[in-house]
Amino acid sequence: MLNSFKNQLDLLVKGGKMTQAQSEEVLKAASALVNGFIDSVPSGGGSRKNP
Repeated sequence: MLNSFKNQLDLLVKGGKMTQAQSEEVLKAASALVNGFIDSVPSGGGSRKNP
């Protein structure tokens, strides 16, 4: 998921829509968001029958 997002950011940098530094900041924030979400999901998929 993040690889696809990174590819989109790379295209924006190449197209002059954002700088490499901006791209890195966005990717860093997105990575933290995804990791936070993953960390919040209970192990076992969160099923009440299979916690």
